[in-house]
Amino acid sequence: MISLGIITPDEAMLLRLIKDIGNLATHEIKKHHKDDIDLCIDIVEGVFNNLYVLPKEAEFTREIIEGKWKRV
Repeated sequence: MISLGIITPDEAMLLRLIKDIGNLATHEIKKHHKDDIDLCIDIVEGVFNNLYVLPKEAEFTREIIEGKWKRV
């Protein structure tokens, strides 16, 4: 996904952390602390936000700036 420009190297590193936490939970039956799970959720939400939400919001703002739309 990095080579396709979909995510940054930093985002890939964060996603690998989630993968490692999941592998430990699955293969070694390791129970993780709530803070670790909260971090994983924050990471996934952040990546989704960067991939889907922010580009759409930026596109809409660009259209407003160019006069194609007006904020209500």
